[in-house]
Amino acid sequence: MYLDPGFGGMLIQLVLAIAATAGALMFAMRKKIGELFSRDKKASHSSKVSAQPLRSTDDVIDVL
Repeated sequence: MYLDPGFGGMLIQLVLAIAATAGALMFAMRKKIGELFSRDKKASHSSKVSAQPLRSTDDVIDVL
């Protein structure tokens, strides 16, 4: 099989494009990735969630 001499440069560009895309996705989702590896935030977040009834007035309808 013959490989063109320019194939190496194209391969390097492909690897760099994949690395840049992965880095951009990780940067954009850094909070979710941090929450994935942090156990403290998950435990404290679930204990802080509570349902509270809305104060009803005559012109407001309660919703969940």
